[in-house]
Amino acid sequence: MYFTDAFVILNCLVHLQCALGAPHNVLLLVVDDLRPALGCYGDSLLKTPNIDQLASKSVQFNNAYAQQAICGPSRASFLTSRRPDTTYVIDNRMFWRKVGGNFTTIPQYFRENGYQTYSIGKIFHPGRSSNYTDDLYYSWSAPTWHPPTQSYKQSKVCPSANGHLHQNIVCPVDVAKQPGQSLPDIQSTGEAIKMLQQKSSERQYGSTTPWFLAVGFHKPHIPLKYPKEYLDLYPLSKIHLAPDPVLPPDLPSVAWNPWADLRKRDDVKALNVSFPYGPLPDSYQLSVRQSYYAATSYMDDYLGQVLATLSKEGFANDTIIALIADHGWSLGEHQEWSKFSNFDVATRVPMLYYIPGVTVNFSQTHFKHINPFDGMSDHEVESDLAIGNDVDSTVVRSVKHIHPFDDMNDINAENDWAMDADAKRDVDNTATSGARNMNSWQKVSSNSKSLKLYFKSLLNSESHRENLIIKRKHNTKVSPLSYRVPMKENDSHRFMTNVNVELVDLFPTLVAAVGLLEVTKCPKISNNITTCTEGSNLLPLIKNITQGRGYMWPDIAFTQYPRPSLIPQENSDQPHVKDLKYMGYSIRTKRYRYTEWVRMYIVEKVHYRADWENVAATELYDHHHDLHEDNNIVKVPKYSKIVVELSDALRKQFKKY
Repeated sequence: MYFTDAFVILNCLVHLQCALGAPHNVLLLVVDDLRPALGCYGDSLLKTPNIDQLASKSVQFNNAYAQQAICGPSRASFLTSRRPDTTYVIDNRMFWRKVGGNFTTIPQYFRENGYQTYSIGKIFHPGRSSNYTDDLYYSWSAPTWHPPTQSYKQSKVCPSANGHLHQNIVCPVDVAKQPGQSLPDIQSTGEAIKMLQQKSSERQYGSTTPWFLAVGFHKPHIPLKYPKEYLDLYPLSKIHLAPDPVLPPDLPSVAWNPWADLRKRDDVKALNVSFPYGPLPDSYQLSVRQSYYAATSYMDDYLGQVLATLSKEGFANDTIIALIADHGWSLGEHQEWSKFSNFDVATRVPMLYYIPGVTVNFSQTHFKHINPFDGMSDHEVESDLAIGNDVDSTVVRSVKHIHPFDDMNDINAENDWAMDADAKRDVDNTATSGARNMNSWQKVSSNSKSLKLYFKSLLNSESHRENLIIKRKHNTKVSPLSYRVPMKENDSHRFMTNVNVELVDLFPTLVAAVGLLEVTKCPKISNNITTCTEGSNLLPLIKNITQGRGYMWPDIAFTQYPRPSLIPQENSDQPHVKDLKYMGYSIRTKRYRYTEWVRMYIVEKVHYRADWENVAATELYDHHHDLHEDNNIVKVPKYSKIVVELSDALRKQFKKY
């Protein structure tokens, strides 16, 4: 009796200590080249049960964006909370402390505030862009750990039908026959587990020092080298081409990514594909997509083992977890592959924040490892959808059939919508191919001049959609660049939002989540300021979402990508800064993506300046009608006011001189 009471009291005190702001540990999970092709993001084909489990206990950001779709610049950006125009890191060869400023990083800030900081796998981009040390002397409490088998990344280890080994993109392997009889993510997982076990042991001996552990997973970065058994999850008969696998007719040539990184591999070389636009054969496209999915499930499997160990060692109720990717990856959309562009498929990333006591009750913080092969016989869903936005596309097309009041004239009011919570209903979803019973939608009565149905698919653990009817709120004028985060009822404790956020938001959000001193906003020019943020603290938004309160939020994200010429050439996807001629500055709002390709001039060898009076090309995509960004409507007259507004917003953000 007394023992039970004491246990209950002790348990409550532990939870109370966490709730009152005792130091939280931090687990930062960074995945290389991962687009939101995940079950929790609405992709019914993907088997990612462990990330889905994490999402069920987190706030999920459905529209998070990298600031540049290439590894080195993106990682330098989100780890310092500065945009590429501030770090001056726009290729994989520059170290921000030498060319941008001596900027504080996320792990450095935590280390300076009493945390022990550790890096396993790929966190900073290795090599020159992190001073060949992963920024060790500033950011980490111990030498960074890299999996030994990563040294075979470019080796000819991919088996082929003729028995020879090649350097391929598509590379399912027998792990036992690989150098070291292992693969990088397997080794990184083992090291992360050892680190968590070590921290648990230290705590048992009285250590109270909080820790910050960053674990970077290499897959699904190319080469798509993974244990071959994961192919069993994705029979080729279930794989489909991208929904838009052709070159958009009005795409400016400067915007094109010729995917030179794929062309260097043996299997692509053998196809003798013409440069720069020549499409890959359909059969090979299917093979790449299949292997990308298999590599993603492989990564999820091992990431799940890290989460399970975190829970087993007793850290799940006092550790904040953030999961992100450095950027997305094109899987044949627009006839493109890899990253290296401003399109959503290249810049949109998963973003999850798990905060005990905020996003999940302390009683539900347990993680278990989920085998992706469990229930394979039941997984008979076919899907040609690549990301959650494609699910939205299906629903919106269905709605247009049944509701005639789609008012396109009020373009400037498109973001002036707030949720009518009473009009919410569930719609049964089958195989992500559309919603049934669409004729039973409840109508919303309002005196507003224009009404609009706006749907976002919210996927819960039973794979049902929660479709939301939106109505314009009276006496509320919201800027087209802002979005009112609505009050929302979340089924199965799923919390998510569709507002646009950015990877530069990671730094101030983690700092706020653990209760450290707030990181202040950077001024327009901040190269001489060591610690500040060009992002936003998402914690107030997270709390409002989990507490069911509405909240105003700027609904914009910015990305950029450099080009060496107006016409695609071999270095168009990864130009050196010395070869920079144009920068594609892009803004993503709730409805639009707008990009200007601005003439650039090199100043002092590694610095550059934009000539905003010299714009070579422009792009505008309306996600209300064109979720895949296939139709450049920048010259359509009715969008002229939007173009002016978004162009002004780009200049306000990026123009410094």
